[in-house]
Amino acid sequence: MILIHLKCTSLRSVQISDFQTSARSIALRRDTLFMAEKNRLLITNLHGVQRLSVSFTEAEGIPMLLDLNGNFLAITTNNGIIKLMDVSRKVIERETSGNCYNHSNTTKQS
Repeated sequence: MILIHLKCTSLRSVQISDFQTSARSIALRRDTLFMAEKNRLLITNLHGVQRLSVSFTEAEGIPMLLDLNGNFLAITTNNGIIKLMDVSRKVIERETSGNCYNHSNTTKQS
């Protein structure tokens, strides 16, 4: 992965870092990267140096998609679990234990 910083005033781009990752999904917040990799959420700096790792159980599933909105990170897994985390503090806190969304229970309305 290569991180690029764009300077809007001069329309110049500057490479910040370059490191290997096998992450499926990545979210950026200030100087922190959140990466869905294997069965865990990796939290790193912009150079890929790991700050924290949050493992997911087999029942929770493998993190697939990340979405960051303000101070909250939503994580969806291949088992239909949605987890919400508050990332505004130094210690990452889970806001939810995980809710399951089963799309087969939804019905179409005509």
